[in-house]
Amino acid sequence: MTRPILNLVDVTRDYGNATVIGPVSFSAEQGEFISLLGPSGCGKSTLLRCIAGFEPVNGGRIELNGKDVSREAPHRRRVGLVFQSFALFPHLTVARNVAFGLRLRRTGKEETARRVGETLELVGLSHLADRYPAQLSGGQQQRVAIARALVLRPEIMLLDEPLSSLDAKLRLHMRRELRAMQQDLNMTFVHVTHDQDEALAMSDKIVVLSEGRIEQMGSPREIYDRPDTRFIADFIGSSNLLEISEIEPAGDGMWSVRLNEDQRIVIAADADPRQSGRHWLSIRPESLSIGGEDTVSGSCLTGTAIGHSYGGDRTEIFVRLDGAQSDAPPIVAHADRSFDGRVALTITGPGATFVRA
Repeated sequence: MTRPILNLVDVTRDYGNATVIGPVSFSAEQGEFISLLGPSGCGKSTLLRCIAGFEPVNGGRIELNGKDVSREAPHRRRVGLVFQSFALFPHLTVARNVAFGLRLRRTGKEETARRVGETLELVGLSHLADRYPAQLSGGQQQRVAIARALVLRPEIMLLDEPLSSLDAKLRLHMRRELRAMQQDLNMTFVHVTHDQDEALAMSDKIVVLSEGRIEQMGSPREIYDRPDTRFIADFIGSSNLLEISEIEPAGDGMWSVRLNEDQRIVIAADADPRQSGRHWLSIRPESLSIGGEDTVSGSCLTGTAIGHSYGGDRTEIFVRLDGAQSDAPPIVAHADRSFDGRVALTITGPGATFVRA
């Protein structure tokens, strides 16, 4: 078994008497793209700064290639850091921005010129070496920031929301470019973001943080299709969350679930959800097939369509379930047309799972 290039073991970060991070433990393999994902204030940027060495840790250890670097200064850790704002020097050309770190390390002129040239070629900016940041697009500025980190030959790259200042269309383009670059380099990237779509599209592994602790960790598909908790189901994508009043085994890995007096459906589960305290049902809108009242069967949800929202490639249908409390939010289902009146909802995809509160 290969040793992980980055390994965090019970890392904590305190501010006074308040613990804002930890204990947090996870590892990253060579060539892996990991996203630290969570809402604002969850500690993801603080954790990234701890890895970089700009924030001290109060407990645990951070290992890089098997070496404990928890007390090492940032410049001794061999990590590259790309900031949210890019932080380019406006009075320096692209080439001189990229060379800045090498000059601080007193690298020779010939070696500096060679490495800057190679790195600009890598990020596709050789033809812009003599331009200034103000003469570049947002995507080009981002690549300069990445080149400035790569030229120092780091063992891992740390990226603190590097796409958040770009417009929506450019952000989509740059996340494909960034992922392709990471795969070509076979370098480990640790990427901070609050954008769920960005994390799902780019990552090999997602670490979801909440209040400084890991809420769930896994591949994008595991996180999306099998959320552990209501928080994960609600934060990652869109989900219908329904409290379960009764669960009974139905044989062959199936479970009969009562939601209220009028609603009972059958759901598959690998293990007994009662033993793990999974008394909520999470259903993704795209996993619901919606039909008129004539499609009602023995194991489907029934209700009344109370509205819809057109979204181009799909229409969201809002359904008030039979037997639901008056203050309960409506169920959301995706369809290719709008519905009125009585409807039936059948679970047809993998996005229905039991979750903990």
